[in-house]
Amino acid sequence: ATQLTVFAHPLLEKNDSGAASPTSNYSTAPPPSTIFYSVDNTFDRSELVHERDEISIISGANVVEVSGKMSIDKILEILGSRGCKNVTDKLDPSSESFGPVGGFGELYRMNICDDMGTRCVCVKCLKPLIPPGTLLKRATHELYVWSRCNHPNVLELIGVAQYREQIAMVSPWMENGDIVTFLSQNHSTPVNRCLMCFQLADAVAYLHSQGVVHADIKGANILVSRDNKPKLADFGSATLKEYTIIFSSMVNEISVTLRWMAPEIFIHKAGHSVETDIYALGMTILEIITGELPYGEISNLDVLACLVNKVAPERPTKQIPFGSGKGDTLWSMLLKCWGPAPEDRPPAAEIRDTKE
Repeated sequence: ATQLTVFAHPLLEKNDSGAASPTSNYSTAPPPSTIFYSVDNTFDRSELVHERDEISIISGANVVEVSGKMSIDKILEILGSRGCKNVTDKLDPSSESFGPVGGFGELYRMNICDDMGTRCVCVKCLKPLIPPGTLLKRATHELYVWSRCNHPNVLELIGVAQYREQIAMVSPWMENGDIVTFLSQNHSTPVNRCLMCFQLADAVAYLHSQGVVHADIKGANILVSRDNKPKLADFGSATLKEYTIIFSSMVNEISVTLRWMAPEIFIHKAGHSVETDIYALGMTILEIITGELPYGEISNLDVLACLVNKVAPERPTKQIPFGSGKGDTLWSMLLKCWGPAPEDRPPAAEIRDTKE
């Protein structure tokens, strides 16, 4: 029988006894300081770390279970049977250089020689910060979800490889980096930020139409191609509605990025959903338009207070002035994205069509 996959992402608040205590509504939510011990202020890109209970439910006929005890060769075989190409023998490790390091990944720049010729690619291995079996399942899950996605504004997954005795994800090298860095450094050439926002919304609309929840939409996870097109990346937190690969039961840690986090995740311990993606998409559009962090003028602790008290970011009148028809339309749409009631948020396709 066909069943749905559910991912629960509870933020655990500790009471005096050390046990987890639930929060059921805005008025009874704990003061931010009770969980704020896990927020890292170093770069003001804070992450609240909480547990993820992964419940793997099946859909389809030929179902394969992945466990942490499997060999990498066996997992590569399973992924290959699901359309994820093994490109291990196409990589040129002699051309390797170490790239920027992401939150859960180590990135290597090198050449690949395949049917498209020789080109530069990014080889991503997850950091060995968790037990090897869990690391293997996490990488396999990210690859499986990512391989389901094919859109001009989603970073292409070229294939999977075995590299440094790990499962590795291979994608085109985006020399412009992430969209935040790109916009901050690109002052000489005009960039259509609104167009990039609508292209991003189109990518999110596509994911949702395919039953994919990205769960970590933010500027740092949007790369920019050579022709200035945004490419949504990092499917480490993403989920699918239906699976033909199941992952043996595990509980692992996953990050929730504070300034893009929908209030229901913090207040009600809700799981990631299409609606939380829309909230994060709205914050990311604001980030792209302004070039600044959402709620950039206040501290992380005050951001949590805004979530509890349903306070939206202030309108950036320099970039979205009052009295501008298009500006008013855009701001109205963003306010809908940040609505405290998830069911009232617009679908990504409606956000995309705002450009009309």
